[in-house]
Amino acid sequence: MGAEMKRLDDMDFNEVSLLYKNLFSSLIDIQKFDSIKSSFNNVYDKYLEYYNKGYRSKSTLGRGSLQWGRNIIWGWFIETVLKEILLKNKNIKSVEFVGGDSKHQFVYVDETKTITIQGQKTVEPDFIVTLKNDKTFYIELKTAAKEIFTIKKGNVEQLYKSSAYNDKITVILMMDLVNNFYAIKNLKYFDNLSPFVNQRMEGQLCYNFPSPNIPVSELIKEDWEQYLDETIFLLDIIKKLKALKFAETKNDKHLIKLIKYKMALERKEEDKKIKIEDFDNEINKIIEKCPEIIKVTWEQIFKELKI
Repeated sequence: MGAEMKRLDDMDFNEVSLLYKNLFSSLIDIQKFDSIKSSFNNVYDKYLEYYNKGYRSKSTLGRGSLQWGRNIIWGWFIETVLKEILLKNKNIKSVEFVGGDSKHQFVYVDETKTITIQGQKTVEPDFIVTLKNDKTFYIELKTAAKEIFTIKKGNVEQLYKSSAYNDKITVILMMDLVNNFYAIKNLKYFDNLSPFVNQRMEGQLCYNFPSPNIPVSELIKEDWEQYLDETIFLLDIIKKLKALKFAETKNDKHLIKLIKYKMALERKEEDKKIKIEDFDNEINKIIEKCPEIIKVTWEQIFKELKI
């Protein structure tokens, strides 16, 4: 196992640059890496300049504007490096950014002293990739610096929507920044998994992702086609999302409302079931620690203490 590592958003630019350089040095030309590094160093310096003037983001997901900005920039940085590495794969024809924030720039609003993202931070996949045989698919990049590999249920649901609406398979590339490994899974992987209540993520529902075990050096030789399982389009969740898209295309407001609320109800029922199971597990843990609490009444306790 690798050494303990800070959270990425607690690292400064030099620490993150060194981390990424060590991770990818064997896969990218040093001049290209330094050019990308310089570009995002400028983005970060400008962000710090406005941060020090009192500019803030309205939505920081509970971590504060400095950590929020770092998270965004470090993500843009590794996406840009990864794009260059993917293009070295002999089976890949092209790689393009997809997300609404693909311009990789902030907007600083003087009137309100706020920071926003040019475009919009979205949960669309990060890349659209075209293979030499003209097959296209999406890649969603996830990174972890704490050797804990999870993905939010809501994130998976949004990726299902991208696949359903655009008729493209989505694969998730998880990178272990501590041990320099990666793993790849088709979205279909999550269909048979049960999400869990993740206390590390403020109680949000998450899926476990398998621990990466492929050396990062293998990325340029990766056979991406093995992950393009077309049967994903037979899943009920994909069919339901396609139905929503068709209803929207027809502008059938009744069907749109019906499908949206039906899916929302199913999600709530599923979430309720999972959270009830989580409470049941916690209750059972208490009972296991002291089984006699089931039999002993409060009256007996009061009597023994003469209360």
